[in-house]
Amino acid sequence: FKKIFRRKLNIEKDHLIIGNIARYHPIKDHETLLKSLKILKSKKVKFKCILIGNGLTKVNQNLAFKIRKYKLQNRVILLGELNEVNKILNCFDINILSSKSECAPVTLMEAMATGIPSISTKVGDAKNILGDTGWIIKVGDHKALAEHIEQIYKNKNLLKEKSTLALNRAKTFFSLELMLSKYKKLYNM
Repeated sequence: FKKIFRRKLNIEKDHLIIGNIARYHPIKDHETLLKSLKILKSKKVKFKCILIGNGLTKVNQNLAFKIRKYKLQNRVILLGELNEVNKILNCFDINILSSKSECAPVTLMEAMATGIPSISTKVGDAKNILGDTGWIIKVGDHKALAEHIEQIYKNKNLLKEKSTLALNRAKTFFSLELMLSKYKKLYNM
C-alpha cells in the first residue's frame, strides 16, 4: 500500500514522509510543525508532510496562508478528515505530535502499533507512552523538531531501530488483550 500511496500522491522514493494526525486547532500547534518544515526545506531535506484531521484542507484559509507564508505549498499535503487513518498511518516514515497540551495522545499509541516512530512534544503522558521508541521535545520548539527530523533523514537506520521498539512497546503495554484483562480485573470478572 505504501508504494501505491506514494505514487498516488506523487511522492518520490527518497522523500521522507512526515505525518501529523490532529484536528486544526491552536492547541494542536501546527505552526510549530510548519516552522520546522521551513527549516528542513532550507537544509535541502527531501520530504512531504501529510496533514490529516478535521479542518486540514485547502478550504481552511488560515492554514493555507501559513503554508504559503512558509513557502511549503509543494511540501505539505492536506488530506482532511479520513475514515481509514490506519492505512495512511502505515505510509508515514515518522509521526509528529506538536500539541501544546494533551492528556494521553492516542495517535502516539496508534503509530506505535503500526511500527511508526514518533516525535512528540512533552505533553500529558506522551513521554510515558513513547518510552524509548521515539523522541520528546519541548512544546513549541520548532528548531529541535527540525533537528530530530534532519537526523532521521540522514540516518534511516534510526527509523528501523525505533520502529522495532515501537511495535514491541505497543504489544507489551497497549494491546487489546492487555486492555481487556485490565478491565476484567477492574470489574472483578
